[in-house]
Amino acid sequence: IVGEVKDKSMQHLYAKRNSHNIPLKMISKMAYMFEW
Repeated sequence: IVGEVKDKSMQHLYAKRNSHNIPLKMISKMAYMFEW
């Protein structure tokens, strides 16, 4: 999967915060930016 969150714990965190039905692509993009 392109833009997949490498850190599973981080992915879990984003999943928890996804209470507004944010598209997974947007979450992956945010996570990608967080890595910098």
